[in-house]
Amino acid sequence: MTEMLEHDAGFATWGYRRDPTLVAFFRREIMAWIAARFGRKVIFPGRTVALFHKPAKRPAAPPRRG
Repeated sequence: MTEMLEHDAGFATWGYRRDPTLVAFFRREIMAWIAARFGRKVIFPGRTVALFHKPAKRPAAPPRRG
């Protein structure tokens, strides 16, 4: 969970940026890029939640008999 930066213009006054426990800030677009880069899907069920999903592997097709 993390609060996501919605637009750069608000960064200077964004109180969340002063939290000393934070090491990075994310936007939804970055979360989507991360998901695509690692073959995942991402959904945003809440304002501060991003869930990454690894699609299940499809079972191998049985060999064809010919």
